[in-house]
Amino acid sequence: MTDWASGYVTEVPYTPGYYRELSPLAIRFALNCAGFKAPPARGFNYCELGFGQGLSLNAHAAAHPDSHFVGADFNPAHVRMAQEMATASGASLRVLEASFAEMLQRTDLPQFDYIAIHGVWSWISSANQDFLVEFFRRYLRPGGVVYISYNCLPGWSQAAPMRQLFAEYAHRQSAPGKGVTTRFDESLAFVQKIADLNLGYFAAASSLKDRLTGIARQNRNYLVHEYLNEDWQLMYFSEVAAKLASAKLDFAASAAVQEQLDALRIPPAGMALLDEINDPVMRQTTRDYLVNQQFRRDLFVRGGERMTVVEQKRALDNYHFALLRPATQLREEARPRNGFPEPLREAVIARIEEDGECSLADLTKACSAYSPNLVRQALMIMLGTNELTLCLPAAQRGAAGVACRALNARCYAQIGEGRESAYLVSPVTGGAVAVGALQQLMLDVSGRRSAPTPGELAALALAKLSGLGQRVVSMGKTCVDDAESLAALERIAGEFISRDLPLLRLLGCADQPD
Repeated sequence: MTDWASGYVTEVPYTPGYYRELSPLAIRFALNCAGFKAPPARGFNYCELGFGQGLSLNAHAAAHPDSHFVGADFNPAHVRMAQEMATASGASLRVLEASFAEMLQRTDLPQFDYIAIHGVWSWISSANQDFLVEFFRRYLRPGGVVYISYNCLPGWSQAAPMRQLFAEYAHRQSAPGKGVTTRFDESLAFVQKIADLNLGYFAAASSLKDRLTGIARQNRNYLVHEYLNEDWQLMYFSEVAAKLASAKLDFAASAAVQEQLDALRIPPAGMALLDEINDPVMRQTTRDYLVNQQFRRDLFVRGGERMTVVEQKRALDNYHFALLRPATQLREEARPRNGFPEPLREAVIARIEEDGECSLADLTKACSAYSPNLVRQALMIMLGTNELTLCLPAAQRGAAGVACRALNARCYAQIGEGRESAYLVSPVTGGAVAVGALQQLMLDVSGRRSAPTPGELAALALAKLSGLGQRVVSMGKTCVDDAESLAALERIAGEFISRDLPLLRLLGCADQPD
């Protein structure tokens, strides 16, 4: 641990994940769903603080070339990775190596329409939290929005002592020279020994044993950030709201739109109790007890303006939706839904599959057997389950495509190098889309072929992998020779051509054929 880190884990980088709730498009939709006017869709200023490896920041900057993005992180490894992506895309993005305190000393920052901070709030000291609040106060434009996510109480109440045990063992018993991930594994083994005794704390909280099993399967870089930072603060919603109130920020909505639908998670008696509460902070605090909330993704606004019913309908009707996974795959996953019937889900999938993308207004008409409110709720839930994605307005996609293609080309170049990305950037969604390494390989070798055959793609893919000295692994087994490799790749290519390629072309992640 180095002095400049102030107790924050820097030995390994944070995971290279994409967080769609940070998307300007997703933020606007969430605000509109909650009845608030949103910041501008074009020509805005956006800042992400503590951006990790910078994938979300770069994806959003690439997809919004007419807006200006700023990102800051104090970890030089994170800054280097984010800057490399920004250089590749040519997006309007400034990447700064700076702590939260150092950001307050700068005199070259604009007023921002959007400020985002994902997860970091829970892992920093009270002093750094105060620096963040002061940054919001100084640099958020009136009418602007702050996205902030954090671990919260009461949901963490049961597991918090276990997390403390992880941290105590790693800092006191495990030798620092072993490396932070090794120290975490030793902490995990120690905690597991205590849990196996089934005494005291673990006997009283039996569900923690299943949680331990789940922890053991998770990414170690994520876990050391979650469990081994020196600072780890659990807060109630009301405490976060009180801190942000000093920057003239008021709670507006959950950025995770499915979590705005309380009635789907809370029984009628609980909803009746919530409806008796007029104070918005008390209502959210009570809600967290009713659902045992563990993690919040909140939007706070500065001088937020409520919409009229007519304004809200007009705004929401214009949002467009596309499938985020192939329709055949979604139908294979059909299952009972809490809150809306399966036939409505199928009607939404069928209509979007037919047209490529649809507005909320079009989907409401196509699903006229259901109330407009139920259709909207279904779309909000399907966004939350990664079945659907929001779409940028068509007029914005042409310019966005240039930077997105450049960033995706960088991803293709890393295939087989051991630094593969799990995402590609989409000028249609305004963010990143999960695409596996083999699918990216098929995209790279397919180019602009209008109707590639599985055999053609398999041969090209094998040639690229062989040139990199890579072996083909299929269904958990390493292929022993070229014939077996070619057969496995041809099977993968056939599925890619029939199922994945059409959708990736619709999402702008694959070139349209010549």
